[in-house]
Amino acid sequence: TTADKLDNVKLIIAPTESGNTPRTISQMKPRQPILALTSNISVCHSLSANFGVYSSYQKTENSVDKLIKNSVKTAINLGYVKKGDVVVVVCGTPSTSGSTDLINVVEVREEI
Repeated sequence: TTADKLDNVKLIIAPTESGNTPRTISQMKPRQPILALTSNISVCHSLSANFGVYSSYQKTENSVDKLIKNSVKTAINLGYVKKGDVVVVVCGTPSTSGSTDLINVVEVREEI
């Protein structure tokens, strides 16, 4: 996976409406944990059965920039990452299921 090729990646973050993106990533069995963030509580619960996937609630955002920023904030608040860590965010257009088309490598900064 892309994250495996980047040795310093601490976490894969997958904001999701349906749960399909973190499920697909999970099938590749990456060494990094996968944090699935969703506004759908039933999706949140169902993801716990997937390899390496940890899920949490996050409200739906209306732009990709806000989605990435708030996803990283959530990962910090949950204790998965800290300043200086590198994460991979895999997402698509907010509120559109099945639109995953972006892989973003982010260094966690204090001001995020």
